[in-house]
Formats: sequence, structure tokens, C-alpha cells
Amino acid sequence: MICPKCKEKLQKVNNTYKCCNNHSYDISKEGYVNLLLSKTNSGDNKDLIDGRINFLSKDFYKPLANKIVDILNKNNIKTICDCGCGIGYYSNIFKNSFNVYGFDISKDAIKYASKHDKISTYFVSSSNNIMLEDNTIDATIHIFSPYFVNEDYRILVNDGLLIIVLPGINHLIDIKELLYKNTRLNNDDILEFKNFILLKKDNLSYKIKCDKSDILNLIKMTPYYYTTKKEDIENININNLECQIDFNIYVFKKLS
Repeated sequence: MICPKCKEKLQKVNNTYKCCNNHSYDISKEGYVNLLLSKTNSGDNKDLIDGRINFLSKDFYKPLANKIVDILNKNNIKTICDCGCGIGYYSNIFKNSFNVYGFDISKDAIKYASKHDKISTYFVSSSNNIMLEDNTIDATIHIFSPYFVNEDYRILVNDGLLIIVLPGINHLIDIKELLYKNTRLNNDDILEFKNFILLKKDNLSYKIKCDKSDILNLIKMTPYYYTTKKEDIENININNLECQIDFNIYVFKKLS
């Protein structure tokens, strides 16, 4: 990791990270370090984090994690950065095979992640200013999180992988039909980035069975939570819904 003030390398000294210019950042009791210069608590709040914990703990999205692990293994990846890792659900799976750095702007989410995963390295940071050294990471991963590919390019080694996961056309179409009178399919995005070549675009689709609590927790993980009236969400009264999951997985390689 690097210092957010001077960009020099951080070294762990006892319970603190320090750079050569004597800037220091304490390691929390949970094990993470906050590298955001602005100490305001950004990102998901506790209610949204609880929704993620409750939904993801049922492993509805584990097939996606397994798919990404397969991609990484086939490309002989060793060190990864889980960008916008949230509560660390995917990092906690990735750690069994890779050296993992995970970050998010939500201190509460990172606190949970580092408390439940003592192997990965977690820090509070932003995707447009990643506190990692240049040319040090084999693969960066963005799962429904913001991406600024110039930063990915900077921290990736030559021929490193950039993996972006976005909703497929039919992702959560059943949830949309509960919330809106007129539903639209998701865009089938075409992604192109300077200094990266698209190796492949995979699709992963399957169905999950959700009870009412699963539905409400899942909504908290989506933009629908912000664009739907609170009473409309609270009025959902379905205890058994078969929900379509549909992921697009883009795999890019950094051009040297």
C-alpha cells in the first residue's frame, strides 16, 4: 500500500503503517487501515450493509465467485485487488487461492470485512485513487462497483487482468416486476477501454428461490432501493419468488 499524502510506500511498524516521510495510519482493532484523507463516513450505511450481509450469507452469488476464481486460475493469477469489495464476501472466497487486497469507501463495510477475514488485506480507499503501488497487482476485480480504468492500468502488471461484472439483460427482472408497472431490460453493455483488450465476455445466468426477507435484502443491494418509494418496498408480500440472476463478466488484459 502507499501513503495517500505523498504516495510513498507504506511499511507496517507494530500497529501502524508508516511511510518514509513519517506519515502514519493506525491499524484498527479489526485489522484494516483507513487511507481516505476525508474521514467522513461515505458509502453504504449500516442498514444497507446488514442487507448485504443477510443476502450474501446465503451464498446466492457464490456461483459468480466460483466463476471468477476459475478465470483467475486459468490465467495463473497470484495477487488480486477486489475493488469496492464491500463486506468482503468475494474477497473471503478469493483468499483461499490468491493474495487479496480489498478496499471500499465504506468504513463500516471494511470493518465487517476485516473482522471476518484475517488473511486478506483491507483498507478504506476510493476506486479513483487506489492506494496501491504501480505495476504490482495481477488482476483487479470490480463486481457491481465503480471503476476508473486509468487507476486499474496504473496498479496492474503488464498483461494483468481487469475483470468487470455488470448486470445482464434479465438480471433481477422478477424484482423489477414487483416494483414497477413498466419494466425495462438492462442494457447489454459494450465496454471498450484505451490500453486494454477484451479477452472475452462471459454470461452467467441461473435462478434462485427467495423468501420475503431475501427479496427485501436484495433490493437494498440495488439502485431500486433509492428509486422506489419506501412504502412500495414495505408492501411487498411475497414469500416465495423464483428470481432470475444474470451476470455479464468482462475480462480485459492490460496492454504494455
